[in-house]
Amino acid sequence: MITIEAAIAATRFGLGPRTGEMAAIISPEKWLLAQLSNDRQEEPSLKGLPRTQTIVSEYLSTFGGEKRSRRREPTSEQRQALQKKLAAIYRREASARFHAGLETKNPFRERLVHFWSDHFTVSITKPILSGFVGAFEREAIRPHVTGRFEDLLMAACRHPAMILYLDNHTSIGPNSPAGRRGNRGLNENLAREILELHTLGVNGGYRQKDVTNFAKVLTGWTFTGPDSRFGGKVGEFQFVWQLHEPGSHRILGKSYRENGINQPAKVLRDIANHPSTARHIALKMARYFIADDPGKGVVGRLEEAFLESRGDLRHVTETLVRSPEAWAPEQKKFKQPFEYILSTLRAVPAVEVEDDKILGVLSLMGQRTFSAPSPAGWPDETLFWASPDGIMRRVEWSNALSHRLRKLPSYEDLIAESLGPLASEKLKKVASRAENRRQALALVFASPEFMRR
Repeated sequence: MITIEAAIAATRFGLGPRTGEMAAIISPEKWLLAQLSNDRQEEPSLKGLPRTQTIVSEYLSTFGGEKRSRRREPTSEQRQALQKKLAAIYRREASARFHAGLETKNPFRERLVHFWSDHFTVSITKPILSGFVGAFEREAIRPHVTGRFEDLLMAACRHPAMILYLDNHTSIGPNSPAGRRGNRGLNENLAREILELHTLGVNGGYRQKDVTNFAKVLTGWTFTGPDSRFGGKVGEFQFVWQLHEPGSHRILGKSYRENGINQPAKVLRDIANHPSTARHIALKMARYFIADDPGKGVVGRLEEAFLESRGDLRHVTETLVRSPEAWAPEQKKFKQPFEYILSTLRAVPAVEVEDDKILGVLSLMGQRTFSAPSPAGWPDETLFWASPDGIMRRVEWSNALSHRLRKLPSYEDLIAESLGPLASEKLKKVASRAENRRQALALVFASPEFMRR
C-alpha cells in the first residue's frame, strides 16, 4: 500500500513519480537521503555536451583565431552563423536538461540542481549566453549541490557565464594600471547581486559603500576571452591584476588587505558563512520546497544547520527532509511550468513528444528554459503561476497530451501511480463521470492535486 509520505516524497521533493516509483518507496526519508550521496552519478542525457572552453573556441573560430594579430572583424554572414551555432547549443542543452529530469533515478537531487541553478541565475535574456547557460549549470552548479555553500558560490561567481551575465569582465579598477590608461571604471552588477541575491539577502545588513568596495575587490575577476591581452587559457577563469583596484577595502565592517586573487576569495568565503546568508538561504529553501509561508520553525532549523556546519549543504538538506513541516499532507506549492510538464510526462513515460514541442510549450507557459527575467530568477510564489491564463495553458496541455497517448491507462491507474493518497474523492468522482478515457486522463492532469506538490 502506498503511504501518504511516499507520495509526498515523490511529488514535493521529487519531480513527480514514474510508474511504480511510489510503490517502491518503502522508507521515504531514506529514499530521499540516499540521493544526496550520489555525487558522481551523471545523468545520461548530459553526457557529451560541450564544455565552456570548447564553446569559446567555437566563438573564436568565427573571429579568426586566438591571437589578436589573426583576428578580423566578422562579416554579417559570419555573425549569423555564430548565432545559429549558439542557438543550436542552447536547444541541445535545454533538451538534455529536460531529459535529465524526465529520466533521472535521483529526482530529489535533480530538484536541488533546479533550485540552486535558479538561485544563481544566468539567463539567455542576454543573447550571447545562449551557448553558455547549460555549461554553467553542468560545471558550476551540479557538482556542488551537496557540498559546501562557499564552494558553490565560488564556482558560480568564477564561471565565465556569470561574469558575462553580470558584466564583471567590463569592471576595471579606476586606480589599476588599466584604469589609469582608459576611461572605463567600476561595474557593480556582480558585487550587488552576490550580496543581495546570492548571499546576505536584501535585508542582510550591507550598505551601498559595501557594494562599491566589493566591486573594487572583484575587479580583475574575469575570464580569458578572444580579446584578452593578459594571456591565460581561452574560456577559463582568470584573475588579471592589471585590472584590479589596488589597496585595502572595507566590507561589512572588516578590512581586506590587498592580496591578489586571495582578496576577493576571502571576501566571498566570509560572506558565504555570514549569519545573514544562513537566514537568507534557509528561508529561500523552505519556501521552495514547503510553502510560500513555511513557518519560523523550519526556517530556524535550516538556519541553525547552515551555521553549525559552516554551510554544508548536505547537512542543511538533510535537516529539511527531517523537518515535520516538510511532510504536512496539504499541497501548498503550485508547480512551476517546468515541474508540471515534467511530472505529466513522468506519469506516462511511453508517450513521445518532440523536444522542440516541449520547449515551445514551456515558452507558452511563461518559463522558457534558462530564460529567467532577471538575476533574481523565477518567481516562486503560487499567485504568480496560478493565474487564469496559466491554468488554462495547463488544461490545454492536459487535453493535448491525452490525445497523444497510444496506450491509454485507466484513470484509476493514473491516479494510483501519479497521486496515490494525494488524490481526493472528488477527483476520482469527476474522472469517473468523464465521457471517455481520454477526457478522464485530461481531467486528472488538469486537477488541483496534480498541479500542486
